[in-house]
Amino acid sequence: PPASVLSDPGQCGRHAHALAAVLDTTGLEAVVHAPSGLQMGTPAADRAADGLLAYAAEIGASHVVYHACALPDAPESEDALRLESRSLAALAPRAEQRGVTIAIENLAPVFPGVEPLSANPMALRGMAHRIGSERVGLCLDLGHAHIVAELRHTSLEALIHPVLDVVTLFHLHDN
Repeated sequence: PPASVLSDPGQCGRHAHALAAVLDTTGLEAVVHAPSGLQMGTPAADRAADGLLAYAAEIGASHVVYHACALPDAPESEDALRLESRSLAALAPRAEQRGVTIAIENLAPVFPGVEPLSANPMALRGMAHRIGSERVGLCLDLGHAHIVAELRHTSLEALIHPVLDVVTLFHLHDN
């Protein structure tokens, strides 16, 4: 659901309850993806992220996928990255309490545009290690990693092997 729904406990609860009822008829296991553009580090975004965890727990999802570090590696990104990291670290204990894992997804650059820090799986691994929670890991998107490996003229294996120790979820797709 969008951040506006996740930020409102009443709407969030109704939406989650309805989805949980539907999922109960399927036997499917859920993984919840954070809304596109959600960047923790502000009170409004942090409320939505907390609502996302509550939503995931309500529907029985094992993971919440989040796009951390979706900013360029530039001085003007430093404050936002620091705030995002603090917010993610503050959210980790709530993820532990709810039994939900936050999986930080690696991204691929969008053409034309600057490569985000999240295109580097090692940057995300560093964030997960600094947070130090067993409920914060990586969602390794192999399609995104394939694009980045090609752009860097390296192998997919060389790009992803160093982060496999913190991978909790994989996104697999063809590109």
